[in-house]
Amino acid sequence: MYGLLCRTSPSPCRTPRLLFRHRLMLAPVLMNRCSWTNSFLSTLFIYNRNIQIGYASNSSKPILWIDAGIHAREWIAHSTALNIIWQLVHDSSYKTLLSQMDIIVVPNTNPDGYEYSRRTNRLWRKTRSKLSVSRYSDQCSGVDANRNYPFHFGEEGVSHWPCQEIYCGPRAMSEPEVMGVATAIMKKKNETKGYIALHSFGQDILYPWGHKAHEYPPDVEDLKTMANGIAAAIRTVYGTKYKVSNSADGLYPASGAADDWAKSIGIKYSFTFELSPTSEPGFVLPEAHIARVSREIMEGRKGTGSSGKVNIDANRLES
Repeated sequence: MYGLLCRTSPSPCRTPRLLFRHRLMLAPVLMNRCSWTNSFLSTLFIYNRNIQIGYASNSSKPILWIDAGIHAREWIAHSTALNIIWQLVHDSSYKTLLSQMDIIVVPNTNPDGYEYSRRTNRLWRKTRSKLSVSRYSDQCSGVDANRNYPFHFGEEGVSHWPCQEIYCGPRAMSEPEVMGVATAIMKKKNETKGYIALHSFGQDILYPWGHKAHEYPPDVEDLKTMANGIAAAIRTVYGTKYKVSNSADGLYPASGAADDWAKSIGIKYSFTFELSPTSEPGFVLPEAHIARVSREIMEGRKGTGSSGKVNIDANRLES
């Protein structure tokens, strides 16, 4: 497993600094399943918080990329990503999986926004980049990073006014958070066969395209089949129902989103998971729910066939 921002406990992370402080502690636990390399892409953000993405430069195994936290207030997404790392490293049942594929997990792709959500405004969504209009209101700072990717940028489901939560930014990839993640993915584009963006809330598994309603990629049936298998596996844990739908049809059109961009550059299996709950308490899900949601998502990665293999496994990723 190659990743970063690791924490050695399934409890919620409190600060971006704690994420970095523990990023190396998982590697020595089981060296045959977790490693750390000196091949980094580092992105520096407005308040000197950065993301380092490390991976093995000489590996040719298929990659599953999982990221979370692009919307600052969706804390269950950050915690679930951290729990995925914890389980991959400590649960020996994943040993075979990790010999067949690499998994990159990035639990916080918007550290400035997350810290602002943690310290100042719990429901803050955007990044914290400083725009000229921000002198009028702090609400006018930042960009919705999940509207800032360069695929149908600035079209449906966005705002061009900086004071709106869904402000797409002055141009595609204006945000260093987006530029950093996109650059890292592009470095391993040929090996990356699966992409999952963890969000909240709603209990949805969403597949492209999301930029416009009633538009689908040519292999949409493959995406639906896999998404339905994931939803069925999730339901086996506690009976929780995740709805499978096209992003634009089932939720709303949103152009410039990360999952659409990932699909557009050739990553076959690209999804957004909207985690629990379906309604209240919404983004402010109590800490007691973290373990439950995380277990469901880990189970959701298992297939529904008799082989019991992980759904997004090496064989499926190669197809």
